Amino acid sequence: MPDYEDTRAEPAFQPEPGVGFGRPPVHAQFKPGPSGNPAGRPRGASGLRTDVLQMLRSPVLVNEGGRKRKISTQRATLARVREKALKGDQRSIELLFRFATAYNGEELMAINQDLLLREDQEILAAHNRKMKGEAER
Repeated sequence: MPDYEDTRAEPAFQPEPGVGFGRPPVHAQFKPGPSGNPAGRPRGASGLRTDVLQMLRSPVLVNEGGRKRKISTQRATLARVREKALKGDQRSIELLFRFATAYNGEELMAINQDLLLREDQEILAAHNRKMKGEAER
């Protein structure tokens, strides 16, 4: 037996066996059944995407040629961008061209093909034939 008495106090916290990284103590684990986020988004609440789509579809009154018409907010906004572009507003012109290339790319390509000179078309056709020939090899 030792000649001295052990006066150290027992540690106040003794970890449970098997507790460590990725293994929380039983009292701190999620209880089965209740949600992990009880104050989360309520059912039926719409997200930003739904709100934006709903806003773009909502009708507005527009005065066209002295007559009032109801059209969607999306159409009214596009009409306004078109009007500003026609008046020379640079931002509106760029925005309109971005819309045109994003949503009418194939149609614009067809228009551009019609505008090419006959010589240019012959050069492009020869190039395409050459590229197809190389691809077959």
